Amino acid sequence: AGRIEVCAHPLHLAPLYTHAELLEAYEAVLRLRGDYGLTITSAMSCDVNGHQWPVAEVLLDLGIEGLSMAINNHSGRAPFRRPNAFLWEGPSGR
Repeated sequence: AGRIEVCAHPLHLAPLYTHAELLEAYEAVLRLRGDYGLTITSAMSCDVNGHQWPVAEVLLDLGIEGLSMAINNHSGRAPFRRPNAFLWEGPSGR
């Protein structure tokens, strides 16, 4: 009935993931799209204070257009005043 949104992020991503490990972590997105015909165009990360640069490239390669993050105030602080939006540009310029 379209009442549930499925986002692209797998649980918590460690900052030491290699590119191959990141691709493997997102394989569920491809399976959910293929098996159930889901449209997944956003990612959501809660309780994580940041991601490594390759995440931007991998999300773009998967067709993910947006990332929402909820900061963990106990293990870090927000880098910007909230709420806030920014355009994230990866190392390739995408």
